[in-house]
Amino acid sequence: MAEFSVGGFEHFGFSESSDILFVASSQGRGLIDILEGQTVKLSSKYGGSLLPVCNSAHETLVRVSPLYPCEDIIFQPPWENCFSEGDNKNCVRINRGFLCCFGFSFSGKYFVIADDGGIMYWKSTHAE
Repeated sequence: MAEFSVGGFEHFGFSESSDILFVASSQGRGLIDILEGQTVKLSSKYGGSLLPVCNSAHETLVRVSPLYPCEDIIFQPPWENCFSEGDNKNCVRINRGFLCCFGFSFSGKYFVIADDGGIMYWKSTHAE
């Protein structure tokens, strides 16, 4: 859907009631007042994430490191497994880089990946 750079990227996140992407960097925040009074769950370049890695349609994001420290994010369609030879024909590597963080919005309609090249924002194949 979109790809953009954020100087000094530190965190991104979603509230549980909105698909608005919140981005925080050492240079400021990406939203002001839009999510006032809501808790925004974050994923961070410093490790840890409060964001889901799958959605209600059973789409999943999997982090693998075949070329460590470079890492891949594999998109697994419903009921497929990138580690199972017979069940991985539609699994797709959607990112390779020096990964910071990733996750779905709580609605499951969008997912985001941040790496050393910037932030990539996708709409799920099952989003309405």
